[in-house]
Amino acid sequence: MKYGIFGGTFDPIHTGHLLLVEKAMDIFSLERVFMVPTGVSYLKSGVSAAADRLEMTRRAVWELADERLVVDDVEILREGSSYTYETLEYYKESFPEDDCYLIIGEDSLRYIEKWRCSKRIFELSTILVAGRNESYHPAIGNDMGYSEASLDTLIRDLTDRLECRIEFFAFDCDVSSTEIRRSLKNGEDVSAYLTDSVKQYIDEKGLYRL
Repeated sequence: MKYGIFGGTFDPIHTGHLLLVEKAMDIFSLERVFMVPTGVSYLKSGVSAAADRLEMTRRAVWELADERLVVDDVEILREGSSYTYETLEYYKESFPEDDCYLIIGEDSLRYIEKWRCSKRIFELSTILVAGRNESYHPAIGNDMGYSEASLDTLIRDLTDRLECRIEFFAFDCDVSSTEIRRSLKNGEDVSAYLTDSVKQYIDEKGLYRL
């Protein structure tokens, strides 16, 4: 089996996440993708409660009705901070003979060597990177990664230096969870970026209003 792992805080999960994962499944013929909400993020602060993010992810996947997608609470149930390499090791133990693909965005690839045990991540999976075709970003920081390099330069360097497997696929998304939270706080309409059930849950719980 070829399976993918798509993790994130999903705070909240939005249509961009769903379109991205469906495109990855179609392009790379993934038979199953595990959507894994982060438990305790060591990279982000002020993240919403895990129970809310898990429920929103479940609702979005249920509404999409794609049997290839499975929501997994493995990181939420794990004590302490969530580390991608631990999640990959968990799946390797569960599916030792199958091929694992880690689905990430371009921004994540630029800083992946700052992640805990990043070499182990490369050993355990093929990285599928979603990004814009014209992938050039201004420098974000001087010591945090390849913020100035074109994406193809970054991929060539990582694959040559670490002998890892990285595949690129084009995906352009103009929405982010940060923007959605800001819009909700300002009372703006975000229904175009959320599934109906997720929007209903946010309204019922009064999330992102303060």
